[in-house]
Amino acid sequence: TMEIYAPLAHRFGIRQVKWELEDLCMKVLEPQKYHQIQRLVQDSRAAREAYLAQVIAELTPRPGEREIVSAKRAYGAFDGTGLDEQLRALGVDEVVLTGQHTHICVRHSAYGALIRHYRISVPRDAVCTFEGVDEDDALDYLRDTYAARITTIDELIGAEAAARGAAT
Repeated sequence: TMEIYAPLAHRFGIRQVKWELEDLCMKVLEPQKYHQIQRLVQDSRAAREAYLAQVIAELTPRPGEREIVSAKRAYGAFDGTGLDEQLRALGVDEVVLTGQHTHICVRHSAYGALIRHYRISVPRDAVCTFEGVDEDDALDYLRDTYAARITTIDELIGAEAAARGAAT
């Protein structure tokens, strides 16, 4: 059956069906080889995920009173994390949202910030979307719906430096 259905599924663009059929055929016809391959795939997947989950040196948290590390378990950074309480304790009234993906996680985090009455800034050069999703549309949505200020990293750094200069 694999010789008939798998190429047909592939030809019609149903790759997942093809993979499932090949997987099933191997599991039935060659169980020992199947389990060896499954272990290799899982080991390689775990190694890849561990590598991708590493924090790059430039973004490593720096211990300090205003450095918050908050494990995010849902799309929105405020959902079940205690982040709002931590920010309020520090007197924060504006959040700068960065990361992936603009149209999902950044959007959910922006909503969380909006309903908690934070001002929102999103640097366009510090967010991204999936391939095929229009980044400008995602940013327009944040600006138009959540009143997010769309900016750049350089503009944020410049504003921070100017604020520090005015304070001295």
